[in-house]
Amino acid sequence: MSLRRNILLSTKKQSGFLLPMALFIIVVLGGMAIVISKKVSQSTSSYIIDAISTQTFFAAESGAQAGLHELFFVDTDRQLVDGRCEAMNISHTLNVDGLRNCIVTVVCSCRYEDNSVCDDGNSANYLGLNDISNSFYTIDSRAQCGIDPIISQHSIEVGASL
Repeated sequence: MSLRRNILLSTKKQSGFLLPMALFIIVVLGGMAIVISKKVSQSTSSYIIDAISTQTFFAAESGAQAGLHELFFVDTDRQLVDGRCEAMNISHTLNVDGLRNCIVTVVCSCRYEDNSVCDDGNSANYLGLNDISNSFYTIDSRAQCGIDPIISQHSIEVGASL
């Protein structure tokens, strides 16, 4: 009888131990699942932001290249290039693979070597009468990509001279 009594006493001491252990495991695993879920979500958001930022950089760079092309492609007559620079106002919504949902604006400013603003209407500036022999161009390309709430902006400035 004593063996039976020991078995009954030992099972009474253990009763209810499994329930707290199971609750503890569920709470710990649930907490770990929440932490991992947040990390994955943050990682995904970070990846998206990085991709849109890269896309915006390339859109701004493409705008700067388009500005240089418009400035110098037709001819390299300094007076005509100065006029094209001052008139440049490019604005495009890009619709090509890799640059969708991007808006690019490109403007150009021109200064002579004495830091005065270019005046393509004054031919004396181009005949060597005013000691002006160089024009310096600054092309400012600004891009904005993305869809609300994730929007990225990037600006690239390119300098050239003639």
